Amino acid sequence: MSASVPRRGEPLALAVLLAGGALLLSRRITLPSLEFDEQVYLASADLLGRGLQLGRDVFTSQPPLFLAFLDGARSLAGGSATALRWVFVGLTLTGALASWAIVRRRAGATAGIAAAALVIVCPGVVEAAAVVSADVPSVALGTLALLAAHEARDRPVWALAAGAILACAVLTKLLAAPFAVAIVAGALAERPVLRAVGWFAAGLAGVLAAVALAYADVLGALWHGAVELHLEARGAEVHFPRPSILVAVILIAGAYAGMLAVLAAGVSEVPRAELRRWLAARADLIALVATGIAFCLLQRPLLNHHLVIVAWPLALLAASSLPRRLRRPRGWALVALGLALVLPWTVHGRDTVPKGERAQLEAAAKEIAARTTPSQSVACDLPVVGLLAGRAAAPATVDPSYVRVQTGALSVAAIEAAVGKAGAACVGRAFRSVPGVSAALDRRFARHTRFGGIEVWTVPRAQPG
Repeated sequence: MSASVPRRGEPLALAVLLAGGALLLSRRITLPSLEFDEQVYLASADLLGRGLQLGRDVFTSQPPLFLAFLDGARSLAGGSATALRWVFVGLTLTGALASWAIVRRRAGATAGIAAAALVIVCPGVVEAAAVVSADVPSVALGTLALLAAHEARDRPVWALAAGAILACAVLTKLLAAPFAVAIVAGALAERPVLRAVGWFAAGLAGVLAAVALAYADVLGALWHGAVELHLEARGAEVHFPRPSILVAVILIAGAYAGMLAVLAAGVSEVPRAELRRWLAARADLIALVATGIAFCLLQRPLLNHHLVIVAWPLALLAASSLPRRLRRPRGWALVALGLALVLPWTVHGRDTVPKGERAQLEAAAKEIAARTTPSQSVACDLPVVGLLAGRAAAPATVDPSYVRVQTGALSVAAIEAAVGKAGAACVGRAFRSVPGVSAALDRRFARHTRFGGIEVWTVPRAQPG
């Protein structure tokens, strides 16, 4: 019994898969994500577009290339959040295409198509590809670096691209660091020519040096946000946005089990005499999965989409294990089981802000827009309110996450200072847990209104002197 894709039909199958993936990932793309990070990044990009400097005026919890990319993409998109989400979907599909190429090279057309498909529907991708955040883009770039490293085995100059893209991936989010280990593991298994190693080092060092020079005066601030804050946040209390978190956990666990079932189906078809060679041919993918797991155990990620550094590599490894023909009924049964387990989370997809909450956010934004001027900023723990109102976030509070508040990185004094310069403020999330903020807002503003769970302060009082 054969599961192979005919060579002549492969381009069509891949095109249909990518088109279907675009439709799947873009569901409800016009609606704001329930993922809070999207608000923060959109507000941060808005500040950069107004001429403020990253690291000096605008805090970032990610390495600099992510916000630099986001700033450029936002300018091209005309400030449209929907257009930006499409950019991120496109980047995800590019990573899926790279996954196809990586797996096809070692396991054939069928496995390559399966790799692209599993990447698109795996946890951390299917619900986060259309979200403006750094996780999926960094892993997509890491996959492109891995592909370039594969090409360098035949054409050493490709190693230059591998090193440069890997640096871009890590400087988008440190989550991509396991790809460095995977590339090294692949090199040790394949023993590339010395020239390729030199090209790789040149590409890597070139990008790192260019970014270091571009942000030389704010490297300390960028290091604190991208590295030190994440280390301080390990084990912090997580505030899940979904009321049905248990259902989500069950669905996500099922999706991981489904990918493991596909992997088991492939491994069950490998003759014992060939197992060692089979493992050596996948040394980079095995190293990527193992390092991703170790990275997560060390960092203790706060949310599911951070685990994309495990899910995406697992999808690659599982697909690469599929033989050109499944000969045993057990293999077919495991593949069918895997698909059945992956499907529910795929159907669930991206979470968006519920209709009732969107109405509250829009009402709060309307109040702020009516009682402020375009030049006034908004101090808020819900950055989307300022975006909807067309007002800039107060730079000090552009990232009002629970992590920054709980670790003390965003202090009460900093919040009160931002409030003192803002034309309006709102509280609906992390600031509720900060003692003294409400009193400071009452002292600063004359008008206090509520829109469901969101409180808005407007009309600054006259300041003494």
